[in-house]
Amino acid sequence: MAAARLIFCERTNHWAAALGRLLSDAEIQVRQTRSLDECHEELSAAPASLVVLELAQGSLAGVLLRLVDWNRGFPLAGAAVVAERGWEPYEWLLREAGAVDFVASPRRLDSLAGIARRHWRRLPASATDPTERIWSGLPWAAYATPALLPKTGGRSCS
Repeated sequence: MAAARLIFCERTNHWAAALGRLLSDAEIQVRQTRSLDECHEELSAAPASLVVLELAQGSLAGVLLRLVDWNRGFPLAGAAVVAERGWEPYEWLLREAGAVDFVASPRRLDSLAGIARRHWRRLPASATDPTERIWSGLPWAAYATPALLPKTGGRSCS
């Protein structure tokens, strides 16, 4: 998967380790960051990534702003939020800002692991090439390849 990573933004590696036990797929490249700015740099380098943001004391405003910004600027990316218990009242605010999942317990990471697997399955072979992205989204893409299409020599089919 070109241009896709699993990016964690957390102060410890608590959530990354817990999710890593559920995801043993070698194709998923994992990056860990410690700040929202560093996470943004990683996402810019791999714009089809899935980001996991840890919500902690004092980070709510920054997380909300990044979620909104990333939903506009990175259409192939996804972002999930993880938090300790007590943050559940903010779940729907975070989902409204663009979070694809909200997890407040390491025991409930199964849903996020499923989202990560689906995220990787839905990515086109080359997430940065617009032609490949369009081709892979067509309903008949599984039955044909661009190499099998007739060559028109730059002329239209009319």
